[in-house]
Amino acid sequence: MSAPSPAPVGELREVRRGGFTISRLHRTGPDPFRALLIGGRAVVGPTRPESDARWFAEHLADRTWLRLRRGIDLDVLWELRPVLQAIRGSATSWRLWRYDAVVIMLAAAAGGSGSRVRLTGVPRLVAAVLERIAALSRVLVVTFDPATGRPSVRRGGEDPASVERITVPRDARDGADRLAATFAAAAVATDRPRPPSPRPTDEPGRLKALRELDLLDRAVSPELLRLVRGAQQAFDTDLVSINVLEDERAVALAVSGGVRAMELPRRLALCNLAIASRDAVVVEDAWAHPELAENPLLHGTRPIRFFAAYPIESVDGHRIGAFCLYDAEPRSADEVDVGLLRDLALLAEVEIAQLGR
Repeated sequence: MSAPSPAPVGELREVRRGGFTISRLHRTGPDPFRALLIGGRAVVGPTRPESDARWFAEHLADRTWLRLRRGIDLDVLWELRPVLQAIRGSATSWRLWRYDAVVIMLAAAAGGSGSRVRLTGVPRLVAAVLERIAALSRVLVVTFDPATGRPSVRRGGEDPASVERITVPRDARDGADRLAATFAAAAVATDRPRPPSPRPTDEPGRLKALRELDLLDRAVSPELLRLVRGAQQAFDTDLVSINVLEDERAVALAVSGGVRAMELPRRLALCNLAIASRDAVVVEDAWAHPELAENPLLHGTRPIRFFAAYPIESVDGHRIGAFCLYDAEPRSADEVDVGLLRDLALLAEVEIAQLGR
């Protein structure tokens, strides 16, 4: 399967969240591993901070993908102190439970080494926010130390149970390789404590994020239309739509299959299932689904039996809608390329974020 795209899914892009710039990287595949990195560019690239930091993020995403063979969602914030101060002020507003791991990257002081390394910059601030972050996600505190020959790992002590401290050489390649290995271990670990997930949907925050994008009552985006048409061809379905969910209605921003527009009461929208999940939803036969079988939408002039969707998120992680596939005939979940569906949803996210500027 293939579908046209406005830009490669794996291309690094920058988005704004509040007063911060997030460098965002994706790698294709289902069931994505999601991580947030917080640190200064000079930590990983002391001689060429801008270029080395970009290379570090891209290499980390590549190496993690090669180890896991899953989708990768990597967000990087290169403003250590301001970001930690913002999290200290309101940890829950950052929705850190979305991430499988939050990584705090620090530089060792000259002359320090090993697990007792003295840290430059913000040790008290890190200590102040560590417990708050650890209550929401697994935390990796990574110290880049030029005096370290081999990576070392330390758990326990006074840290919360979901915190792991790692010391790596202050070399972008070695540091990225070591961190990728740690991500791979964290992704499959079953014996290490992790905060409960997912958290309940913040409906007021979700609706606020949608309103701020101001997407409704606009002309159809040519890029979104191209995505749904490409998806219809790639998946060979009757209908494809990109929907957003308001408080009382579901609105299609783009629809394929010769349908000009689509709006319906939200209580009937199948993509309610999608915004309740962080991953793809596949319904092989909606007529046999206990939550959907009585939905009149399934039995109208365009009957629906097969449904698949991937959630579409705002920049700050609110699930505002979904990329949806529909067909009149049931089909097996094995027939759905979930990785491709995710790629298309990510491309729609990029376009929606641009429309909302």
